[in-house]
Amino acid sequence: SQDPGSKIIIFCSTKRMCDQLARNLSRQYGASAIHGDKSQSERDSVLNDSRSGRCPVLVATDVAARGLDIKDIRVVVNYDFPTGVEDYVHRIGRTGRAGATGSAYTFFGDHWPGQREAASYRDNMGW
Repeated sequence: SQDPGSKIIIFCSTKRMCDQLARNLSRQYGASAIHGDKSQSERDSVLNDSRSGRCPVLVATDVAARGLDIKDIRVVVNYDFPTGVEDYVHRIGRTGRAGATGSAYTFFGDHWPGQREAASYRDNMGW
């Protein structure tokens, strides 16, 4: 369940996974993918739809999400594990901005590099 007007970003490591996940989610929720293979006009359209609330679920790669400033992001999901702590911190930093609250969820798998380092960072920050 999600508050009206709030948004979700789901991070994936590959462009292909972004497209596949957005396609699957768009059937039931408003979801769009943003990544480096999208044209600038496609990225602008996706961002406008996200900011307006027409598309509350944004599925993104790390590179595509750099510098995004979208209000009311309440949830960040790390669908697959980022390559390191810097990307992890960047991803989870998309929520809880400007005094707002937010949640971040990470799916862990035994084979993902950097997960121990990120979990240690999370624990040291008191999350």
